[in-house]
Amino acid sequence: MNKWVREDLKSYEPYNASAQPFPIVLDANESPWGLTETVRDNVAAWFANAENLNRYPDTNSTELREALASLWGLLRENIVCGVGSDQLIEYITKALLMPGDTLVTMTPSFSMYKLTAKLNHGRVEEFPLNADYTLDADGFIRFAKVHNAKLVILCTPNNPTGGSIPEADLLRIAAALDCPVVVDEAYAEFGQDTVIPHIGTYDNLLVLRTFSKAYGLAGARIGYAVAQKELADALHIVRAPYNLPTLSQRLAIEVLRDMEAYKERIETLRTYKDELFEKLSGLEGIHVFPSDANFIYIETERNISESLERHGIHARVFLRGEKEKVRLSCGTPLENEAAIQAIRESVIGG
Repeated sequence: MNKWVREDLKSYEPYNASAQPFPIVLDANESPWGLTETVRDNVAAWFANAENLNRYPDTNSTELREALASLWGLLRENIVCGVGSDQLIEYITKALLMPGDTLVTMTPSFSMYKLTAKLNHGRVEEFPLNADYTLDADGFIRFAKVHNAKLVILCTPNNPTGGSIPEADLLRIAAALDCPVVVDEAYAEFGQDTVIPHIGTYDNLLVLRTFSKAYGLAGARIGYAVAQKELADALHIVRAPYNLPTLSQRLAIEVLRDMEAYKERIETLRTYKDELFEKLSGLEGIHVFPSDANFIYIETERNISESLERHGIHARVFLRGEKEKVRLSCGTPLENEAAIQAIRESVIGG
């Protein structure tokens, strides 16, 4: 079959989402909780009376976009909805990159930026983060200009390292570059910082958000982009019709109506994450990086990945061997304690 595949994709390695059956899953930064009782009841009531599922969904996600616009004090025209952030990243690269154009991002960061750009015939240049995984904003600006960036994507808090890029740095980058600057805020609810209020000032700024992490709707695949109308309209050019299912739209709307309950959950998970950080930081040979997200990034010369797997815990392993790099999602207190015990065992064992 390879004879029909594009030549430039024959060595392409797609994103490998794990489907391994582990009792404790801490690899995908999902929420440990399902729907709130209020959302579950409201959606159940809506579903019991739903008579329009034989029809295609609202292709413009009108009610959801209006709810999101109200949340941020913007207009519906500033919002584009998609099937998770991944589909929106696809739309961004498809709409904004000509073949051979360069996407500039940072490394390490979310691999879908690079993979999606390549799928859409773009080139990718990655700017390395500092040793402590902070971003040298001035160096990044110089790097982007040298490589004639046609698109920039920055993740904050960053996946997988967890650190945030200061707002002033993000705005300085947007002001300095003559290209769209995408700020992926998939984990921003945990860090509580956002550049969305600056959308009206910067016509090249586009912010990505998702309901998958803080709001526990990973299974419904709901994301949205926020930008000035001209940039938002560019995504609509390539957006598939009926892209967001009716049920997903309804779930997101009901979550927004129960926002106070979700804010409490977010605060609780932040507390769990801080406790996880403190306990892991106290283990010999385990280097844990400060995180503004709902996960912890670990570097160690201990063999913690095998120990976690032996205890039925699935984490995201970026590097195995003499120096391991592991991202551990924050779960329930019981799940976190199981992970701590597994890592502690690897330390004691040597």
